[in-house]
Amino acid sequence: MKMNRYIRMMTVSVLLLLLNAGLALSVFADSVTDTISVYVGYFGWEDDEYVEKATYHWSELDDNYGGALDTKVVVYSYYNGSRTYLAAARGFTVRDLLEHGGIDLSSISKLDFFTKDQTVGAYRSFTKYSLLDMPRYYFSNLAANEETGELYPWNGNNIRDGAIRVESMLALEDYTEWDAVGKEFEKYYDKTMFSPNSRFHLFFGQADPKEANTSSAAKYVYKILVTFSGTPVFSSDQSNIDMKVGSGFRVNVNVAAEDALLDQYVAQHIQWSSSDESVAEVDAEGRLSAKKTGAAVITATFGNTSMSVTVKVSGSGSEGGGENPGNQSMPAGITAPEGVTEQQPVQEINRGASAMKKEVIYELSSSLMSRKEYAQWVQRVLENAAAPDKHVSKQSQTSNIGMSRDAEQLVLLAKEKLKLFPVLGGTFVTVFAIGFMFGLVRFKLGISN
Repeated sequence: MKMNRYIRMMTVSVLLLLLNAGLALSVFADSVTDTISVYVGYFGWEDDEYVEKATYHWSELDDNYGGALDTKVVVYSYYNGSRTYLAAARGFTVRDLLEHGGIDLSSISKLDFFTKDQTVGAYRSFTKYSLLDMPRYYFSNLAANEETGELYPWNGNNIRDGAIRVESMLALEDYTEWDAVGKEFEKYYDKTMFSPNSRFHLFFGQADPKEANTSSAAKYVYKILVTFSGTPVFSSDQSNIDMKVGSGFRVNVNVAAEDALLDQYVAQHIQWSSSDESVAEVDAEGRLSAKKTGAAVITATFGNTSMSVTVKVSGSGSEGGGENPGNQSMPAGITAPEGVTEQQPVQEINRGASAMKKEVIYELSSSLMSRKEYAQWVQRVLENAAAPDKHVSKQSQTSNIGMSRDAEQLVLLAKEKLKLFPVLGGTFVTVFAIGFMFGLVRFKLGISN
């Protein structure tokens, strides 16, 4: 009985050990990182607002595997307040990674490092100066008393002897050891001890021997948020806009940010508003619609950045403004087809062109004050119909094409009629002159007889 109980206890113990080992391996496997991403943004942005600049698989960066970055082996020293911590690492500098990703280093304000073993927020944050510009060192003569934790020089009288300046690194593989002294550590470590299990492991050395920052050497880094200083800048060559009631206009905003991707992102997320929507409305893309006479201020906003333009709307006119040349009213003297008001923009007629029959258009032509004026107007209709608006549905664009065929025939007809006037006029004058001369000759002959 005792033997059976012993066997059962041993079996349970082994199963528990295997279970714990499995869980540990699962957590470990999930922590190892194969890719690293760089995101860019500004102060005040939420993490999910940052724009992805680049994502790399480790092999794309490791020159040992044909990657783009030069890797080096560097030793780093740390101190946690009572013990020393040494790391020998092979990897590339954070500076090289950011430059490879096309980041403007001079515009960086802050860098946040996210790790797989830190589930909430960034594991470690640095100012640009503290990580990339501040002098940092590997102190090979650094030692700590095992009982008191007090620092002392391992050899000679100065802890700083043999110090080597180092740059911040993301290690692809490394070997670390507690309670070691650099000068001794360098004698026995070798590359066979290196392991990629903590990739990408952030190392950055010490600004001072007493700086206690072992917990900052973040491992399993998978994302870096680069925060730029300042804010995006808006500009426009349109500060005062004059419009007619019923016309349209597109306000153009130029965005200047620290990165081209941010230019696009900001431009796509601008918030538009009008101080008086009864005078001028503005949609989500900065397109204006003039409603009635008056003035309104149109404002483009993104975060703490904004820009305003003044819009003055006057009475209805024959033309609208801006990028919408199709927003033109019917020319004076033309009788509009049934159901179309005289001031209705031509572009609206184009979009409803499928309902306009040839007979209606010909009837419209008969009411013109001049064929030349009509031909010019129809030419504008043809040009608008032949250049589909990206905001118009494919069905409307198909209608525009149909309209363009009718309009093209009318333009040709109008041109032929315009050409016919001088021909008919010349013929009439010639016939009249011949007839007059013939009559005059007969008259004289009659007198002679």
